[in-house]
Amino acid sequence: MLVTFAGLHGTGKTTVAKLIAEKFHLMHYSTGALFREMAQEYHMTLVEFSDYAAKHKKIDIKLDKKMKQLGLKGNAVLDGQLCWYFLKNEADWKVLLTCDEMTRIQRIFERDREVKGGNITLESARKETLERERIEQARYKDIYGIDLSDMDFVKRNHNIVVDTTNIGINDVVEKIVAQMKSAK
Repeated sequence: MLVTFAGLHGTGKTTVAKLIAEKFHLMHYSTGALFREMAQEYHMTLVEFSDYAAKHKKIDIKLDKKMKQLGLKGNAVLDGQLCWYFLKNEADWKVLLTCDEMTRIQRIFERDREVKGGNITLESARKETLERERIEQARYKDIYGIDLSDMDFVKRNHNIVVDTTNIGINDVVEKIVAQMKSAK
C-alpha cells in the first residue's frame, strides 16, 4: 500500500501520516523532515533555506526525487506538499488535510515554542509560516507548473480530504481509515 499526505503547515499531515503508517505497519517518510535536515546541514533557518531553495532548484528536485524513490518501493506513507503529484498513478490513497489559518498558526506556535523556548511569538510564527508557504508555492509553480494556491485543483487530485480544524488527531485518523475501508 502507498499513501500520500499533503496539506499546508500545521494541518497535522506528519502526525497523522505517522499514525496511519503505524496502523497499517508501513514505513513513514516526511519531506518536511528531510528539508529540515538539509536546512541544518546548510546552517540556515527554515525561512532562509526556503529562500535559498527558491534560488537553487536542485534542492527541491533532489528532495522530490528522493521522496518519489521511497514511494516507489511501496508499503509506505509519505507526507509532503507534492508527494501526491509525483506518485499520482502509484498511490493507493492521496490524502489532503486542510485547516483554517489561525488554527494552523496556533499549532505551529505551540510546537515551535516547545522546541525553541520563549523566543517565538504567535505573530512571528504566523509571519514565518506564511512566508515559507509563499516561497514554497512560488517554487513549485516555477519548477513544476503546479499552483498549490488553487485549492479546487489540489482537492480534485486527492481521494480523501479531511478538515482538521475542529477535530483531534485520533478522530482525523479514524475518518481516514473509515474512508479507506468503505472504498474497498
